[in-house]
Amino acid sequence: MDNNKTGRFIAERRKELGYSQKDLAEKLNITDKAVSKWETGRSSPDVSMLIPLAEELEVTVTEILNGEKISEDKMPAMSNEIIVKSLKKSKSKKILALILALILLIGILVSYPVYEYINSIAVNDDFAIKVVFRDVLGVENVFQYACSKYEVQGEYTAYLYHDDQKAYMAFFKQNDLFETRMNFMGETSADISKLGLYSTSWYGENINIFFAAETDAERYKFSIMEVDYSVPIYDEDFVNIFVEKSNIYYHATDFDFVEQ
Repeated sequence: MDNNKTGRFIAERRKELGYSQKDLAEKLNITDKAVSKWETGRSSPDVSMLIPLAEELEVTVTEILNGEKISEDKMPAMSNEIIVKSLKKSKSKKILALILALILLIGILVSYPVYEYINSIAVNDDFAIKVVFRDVLGVENVFQYACSKYEVQGEYTAYLYHDDQKAYMAFFKQNDLFETRMNFMGETSADISKLGLYSTSWYGENINIFFAAETDAERYKFSIMEVDYSVPIYDEDFVNIFVEKSNIYYHATDFDFVEQ
């Protein structure tokens, strides 16, 4: 429907019948401003107004929609009621499509935090952390041991467990939505009393995690980009997180305990 063409047609028919805009408005129980908007093409009659308007103007709905008189031999074999029902059905489909789109959008917005919550664990949830050690590292007897050590460095946390043979380290990052929850990032293990290392990169941050259990060493050393580091050890079980910002991924090398 061409609003301007339809508007001119309504104005012409109104004048031919000797109606003012106010007269036509009163017959349709609407305001004369609404009629004025139709005739100037600023809006179009609502679907519910087409049949009453057609009756008052002594034309058909088809003629209003086309914006001109149509000879009987060219008039589509459709009643006003059928045309209006078709228009209403089309409008209903658009409304339904909009509702479905909104439902989908709401579903996406809701599902994201739900997904983040389900795929994270509470900070210091000992049982959930041990499940990670059991399922990922395969430490079946992890429930027999208490957490040996853990360290927090900003949004990162590393937990250490060990048995008589190996030290096991699991690495977590604070969840982006829930600050009291964290996501599992990675893990590794090292033979008991040996220095273990886990290296990774995360959005411009290089992360190196050193750990050991039941060691009697006093220091350990490592190198990063040809820079040597020496770190004191204060306990026989330890886990240390080193985070450095860089757009280039690199990891620690030449790491080992410093001999007495």
